[in-house]
Amino acid sequence: MHTQFLLDFPWKAITAAWPRLACAVAEPLAGGLINKTLRMTAKDGERSVLQWLNPVFPGTVTDDVAAVCRHLGTRGFDTFSVIPTCDGANFLSHESGSFRLLTYLEGDFLEPSDVAIAGRTLARFHRALSDCAHVFSHHRNIHRPPVHARKLAEALEAYPDHRLRGEVGALAVDVLPRLQPVCDWNTLPSRIVHGDPKLENFWRTAEGVTLLDLDTVGRHCILGELGDGGRALCREDGVFSLKLFEKFFAAYLDRAPALSEAEIAAIPESIELIACELAARFLVDALEERYFGWDPARFPARGEHNLQRARGEADFARSAREAIGACRRLLSI
Repeated sequence: MHTQFLLDFPWKAITAAWPRLACAVAEPLAGGLINKTLRMTAKDGERSVLQWLNPVFPGTVTDDVAAVCRHLGTRGFDTFSVIPTCDGANFLSHESGSFRLLTYLEGDFLEPSDVAIAGRTLARFHRALSDCAHVFSHHRNIHRPPVHARKLAEALEAYPDHRLRGEVGALAVDVLPRLQPVCDWNTLPSRIVHGDPKLENFWRTAEGVTLLDLDTVGRHCILGELGDGGRALCREDGVFSLKLFEKFFAAYLDRAPALSEAEIAAIPESIELIACELAARFLVDALEERYFGWDPARFPARGEHNLQRARGEADFARSAREAIGACRRLLSI
C-alpha cells in the first residue's frame, strides 16, 4: 500500500490535539477512496483510528457522527465512538481537510453469505435511530435518480465527439427511462438511514455486528437505502439473486421499524432504480473522465473503466427488473 500520504499529515498539530498519539505507531488501513485511515498504536498498546477527511466533507460531519454514535449507544447498538481533542472538539481543522480520532473495534467484515445478518443489523440500526432527534449539520442527498437522469442527458449533449459517445449513448437508451420512480419518494416519510449499506460497512466484533462509515448517515426516504442495500447485497455473479433477496429482506423486515405498505411495496423497483442511478453516474463519469477511482493496469483510461462499471450496473438492473414480480410475491404484496 502506498504510504506517501503519511509524510503529509500535520503530525505536530495532531499530537497536540491528541497527546496519546505521540510516538504512536501508524499503520495504513485499507478503506474507501475518499478518506485516508490509519490504525494508531500508542506506547501503552492502546489502539485508535486516525482519519483524514477529504474536504468534500465539512469537518462538522464528525459532529454528526459523534451524535449518532452517542444515540446508538443509548439504544444498545454498539459501535465506535469519537475521541475528542484535548480542547473538547470532535475534529481537528486543517488546511488540507479535517482529522478525527475514533475508538478502534477489533473484528472483521461479514462474508457474502452473511446477508441475513446484514439485514438484521441494518434493521436494528434503523430502529435504534428511529427516535433520534439530532439535527444534522451536513445534508448529503445521496439518491436522486431524476437528477442523475438529467445529468446524463446533459453529458450526452456536451460530449458529442467523445471516443466513447456511441457506446455510452447506446447504454443510456436503456438506463434513462428507468430513472423515474413509480412511487413518489416525496410522499413518503423521511427517516434516518445509513446511506451506504454495502457489505464492506458491516463489521463483526466480539460483541456482535455493527455498521461503520457513518459519514453518510442522514434523513432520507428509506427506499434509497433499501434499494441500495438490495443492489449491493442481493447480487451473485453480477446479477440479481432472488435467493439472497429473500434472505436479506426477510431478516430486515423481521426487525425493522414499522414501514408503510407503500414503502414495502416499492422495495423491488427501488433495487432496479438504484442500480440504474449508479449506471447513469458511471456513464457521466465515462464521458467526463474525472472519477478518481481507475485501474490503469486493466483499462487505458478512466472513461473505459467507468463504462465497464456502468455496464455491470445496467446488467444487474435488467436482472432485478425481471425478478420484480417474484420479489413482490415473496414480500406478500
